[in-house]
Amino acid sequence: MAFNLDRSAREIHHEIHAEDLSIMAVFQLPDDIDEIDDFIVGIRTLAKRFEENEEGRIMGEMRTAANRVFTGWVNPEGREDLWVVNGAGEPVECTPENRAKFLSRHGVASAICNAFISALGDGEASTGNSKPSRGNGFASRVKDATPADQLTPR
Repeated sequence: MAFNLDRSAREIHHEIHAEDLSIMAVFQLPDDIDEIDDFIVGIRTLAKRFEENEEGRIMGEMRTAANRVFTGWVNPEGREDLWVVNGAGEPVECTPENRAKFLSRHGVASAICNAFISALGDGEASTGNSKPSRGNGFASRVKDATPADQLTPR
C-alpha cells in the first residue's frame, strides 16, 4: 500500500478486546494534532485530577472524552466475535441511541478512551496514513498538566 500524502485519515477502525468487551470500534480523528495531545493528556491525568478534587466526576469526564472520539462500531462480516449483539444474540446497529446506551455501560467509556490512545500508537489501526510523530513535547505536557486542564474540545 502506498502512502498518500494528500489524503488525511478521518476515521480509524480498531479492534478492542477488554474484559467483556470485544468490538470493532470506529474512531473519529480530530483534524488538529494538538486536540489529540489534549485528549491523551486529559485521560492520562484524570486520576491525578481526581486525587486533587475528590468531588470530581471521573466517569462523566471519561464518557465525555469517549464521545469526542468514538463514532461507534461496525459488525464485520465473518467476525461475529466482534459484533455488538442484543439479548437474543442478534447484531445491533450503531445508532445514536444504541451508542449512548453502549457508552453508559460500566467500564466501557474508559476502555474506549484507552483503546483510542492505543490505536494511535500501535500501528495496527486502519487509517490509510502513518501514526503521529512522538517528537511534539507530549511527555512533558502530561508531566506538567494541572487540574485546570480539561477534556473539553477547543
